[in-house]
Amino acid sequence: MPDSLSQTFLNQAATFLADTSRGLSGSKIVQYCNAWSIDHRIDIPHSIYPFEAQSKRVALLQNLSVFPTPLQIGLLLELCGDWQFRANDEVQALRGRILEKKAEYEAENDWGTSHGAAPQTKPTPHSPHSGRTHIQAKANRLKVFLCHSSTDKEHVKKLHEWLVQEGYEPWLDEIDLLPGEDWEYEIKRAVRHTHIILVCLSKIAASRTGFMQKEIKLALDAADLRPEGEIFIIPALLESCEIPDRLTKWHGVNLSIDGGHDKLRSSLRKRYAQLPEN
Repeated sequence: MPDSLSQTFLNQAATFLADTSRGLSGSKIVQYCNAWSIDHRIDIPHSIYPFEAQSKRVALLQNLSVFPTPLQIGLLLELCGDWQFRANDEVQALRGRILEKKAEYEAENDWGTSHGAAPQTKPTPHSPHSGRTHIQAKANRLKVFLCHSSTDKEHVKKLHEWLVQEGYEPWLDEIDLLPGEDWEYEIKRAVRHTHIILVCLSKIAASRTGFMQKEIKLALDAADLRPEGEIFIIPALLESCEIPDRLTKWHGVNLSIDGGHDKLRSSLRKRYAQLPEN
């Protein structure tokens, strides 16, 4: 197999995925491509919508062309997996062809485990009421991103501890960022790879400007790529306060009142149940 997917194949894939009437919107194409660009630090020619290219198909094709083969395959599979293509037979057939090419590439290049985790059985999240310790491989835990204001850091650290005790994998900048890392890049990466986002709110945080507002924007962009019905964003009230207008679409939970943590636990378990088996 050549070092990259043929231009003919990429062109066909871009035609199906960016079809004018049934394909992905231009803004969705940008979100997917930007996410892979950020993850792998590869500049793409079309990172803003509206495109300078003459069409969505051309923009997607030119973006795909800058990635090496393993990333082209991964990005194409993610695009094919978008919820709006569930009933699109042409895209599902395309996905099958991409999987065939992935298998060919793996066989010829000893690729595979370095670009994706081997299938594993999904364990049950640990419950502190179960009376036993449940050890999970980190890769199998539900990933929870904690979006918050610096003014609420101490409250959010306690929430982080609670999530760890519950058997989940929370991401908090103060704990997970290493010295010398590009913090803005790592936050974008964490948002992209998380399973669920808790937007931690307080009276001060809800009205404050700062990077938290940018994190909320990242969360909203990521939510646009999620299928309908999937739990992804949860407004988590650290005290009784108003939920910002752009988050009122999602039912919140008040963690400052009795039963708040039990409700959050139920939502996390439901989201965990929605994860694929591998």
